[in-house]
Amino acid sequence: MKALLPLGYLLLLVGLVLVVAARGMDNLSADGAARAKAKLQLAQNELVQKYAERSKPLESEIAKLNADMTGEMSGEDRNTATQTLKTKRDELGKVQKEFADERATLQAGEWLELQADSDNAVPKAQMQGYWHEMGFVAGTAVLTLGLVIVGFGGTGSERWLCLIMIGLITFSLYISGMAWTGSLGTLLR
Repeated sequence: MKALLPLGYLLLLVGLVLVVAARGMDNLSADGAARAKAKLQLAQNELVQKYAERSKPLESEIAKLNADMTGEMSGEDRNTATQTLKTKRDELGKVQKEFADERATLQAGEWLELQADSDNAVPKAQMQGYWHEMGFVAGTAVLTLGLVIVGFGGTGSERWLCLIMIGLITFSLYISGMAWTGSLGTLLR
């Protein structure tokens, strides 16, 4: 059994790397899906903010003119206010039309690709999750084999540490199942 000790150490290292990498890639896939959705939302918000900067002052001026016109005004002041109100409403209408036109152009072009990426992000992450879980299972198997070899071939504290880790893995697999819950859920989808 002592001759297999170097192999046991190698299996420990490879198994640990596989387990950590599989969990890390699973998290990266989920983050990638969230990022794709966020890119679309950000692009849409930037357009809304761009036109809000132009339309809000016009809306405020229109509201102020409407409020001023409800009070008493001379005929000439009323005509001037009415003309200014019409001009501001026309400007606001132009801004709203520009917004609608640019939005339609972006929805048919740049946003179409972002929307497709956003719609496909979660299913792609779930498909990749299968392979990440298989990496996790394979890594756990390799790690456990390394623990068995070092646990039964090692001496002193390394032996006891490996045997305790085997006990923890066995407990998580058969008793609590916490480490495997995500794996089984992904496999069943």
